[in-house]
Amino acid sequence: MARATELRRVVTDRLYPFAESRGFVRARMRHSLYTTFSRVDRDALHVFEVQWAKYGAASFVLNFGECPATGVDMVDIGHVDPADVRPGYCSLNGRLQTTRGPLGWFRLRRPFLEAVLSFERWYLAEQVVQRAIDWFPEIEDWWADKRVGPHLYIWRTDPSIPRSPTLADTT
Repeated sequence: MARATELRRVVTDRLYPFAESRGFVRARMRHSLYTTFSRVDRDALHVFEVQWAKYGAASFVLNFGECPATGVDMVDIGHVDPADVRPGYCSLNGRLQTTRGPLGWFRLRRPFLEAVLSFERWYLAEQVVQRAIDWFPEIEDWWADKRVGPHLYIWRTDPSIPRSPTLADTT
């Protein structure tokens, strides 16, 4: 648990100020597994969240989305104000992660082969957070022109926007 606590501290100290320097505002609603940020850009709301691993592992991902600046209308809960929108509410959304698939979380534990070759089992928390900051411009590029970077996985999109390749696309 100490490693997860250290990673959370570094995310709070480095990633949050980075996001705020880019015009994002932290959501007023708090949850232990999610911290949401949003900003209005012209007529669109850009929103992203830091999602922490459910059972306390030292890992996180960045979910992101885009919706109208006025908020979103949900079938089950009605209109959601811009300040309360989360990426999963957006019809356009995705995730910034280290690799494609469920193992792509930003984590302190090194992949097995890398750990064996480097004789180091753990990354430093600063290294992990810096990687997320370095790759954040891929999210910015997606918001600007829907260009899918190598570390983005697009969950939902409209048919006119390119999406991440799936296993079905490669066969």
